[in-house]
Amino acid sequence: MRISPYFFQALSRAALWAVTTSCTVIAPFIAPSDTWPQAAAQQTKSAGQHIEEGRALLQKNKYAPAIQRLSGALRLDPKAAEAYLLRGQAYGKLGNHLRAIKDLSQYVELQPTDPSGYISRADTYNAIQEHETALEDYSKAATLAPNRTEVYVGRGLALAGLGKYQDAIKDYQQALKLDPENLDALSNLGLAFMVAGKPTNALTYFERALALEKDPAWRARITAWIHELRAKAPARKLEEPQDTSPPASGPRRLW
Repeated sequence: MRISPYFFQALSRAALWAVTTSCTVIAPFIAPSDTWPQAAAQQTKSAGQHIEEGRALLQKNKYAPAIQRLSGALRLDPKAAEAYLLRGQAYGKLGNHLRAIKDLSQYVELQPTDPSGYISRADTYNAIQEHETALEDYSKAATLAPNRTEVYVGRGLALAGLGKYQDAIKDYQQALKLDPENLDALSNLGLAFMVAGKPTNALTYFERALALEKDPAWRARITAWIHELRAKAPARKLEEPQDTSPPASGPRRLW
């Protein structure tokens, strides 16, 4: 039964007098306190409200509080699929990959036709170098959502991690067909070409990435690769990259 946090404030003076006079020893403990409304409000929230709060915290990179809210949702509703997905993603961000995989597997079981669960679980497998298992999930996601760019970027990462650079190149190129300015795909495609011994192709994609990149650290890294490749392909005349972009953007995945 749900009780309003202001239950005691709603008591009539007569009723409150009866309580305090008959139970003088415990009266201080049952009088309303400043903390009761907040605590009671948390207890009366629905699973959906906990999920909404958890999602908002996850988007703000507040992973531990997000996990707390999402765990609250699952205590209220053990079949709340989205709570498993979001909590698994939060665990992954904190580096708790085993817990992440457990939650994401539960989500996949509850929502087997949603590619998001397979993609998030594959990302986690990639993070712990289990690339073969990641490939299975990415490929499943590709059948469910063939137009999701992150499927091909992630699968490209897995393939590159296994040394299958030509296959990785094909997936990165597919990602760029869907999103020509995807920085993950551009940077990783440049790396794949560089490792595959194709410096001219690598330069092309690094230059495209540099033209779009706004993060100073990543610009410095891409510029270093460009300089390295120029030394290997001196016959190609390239303009010196100009670092004119404003600072912004977050880190991206590179294998």
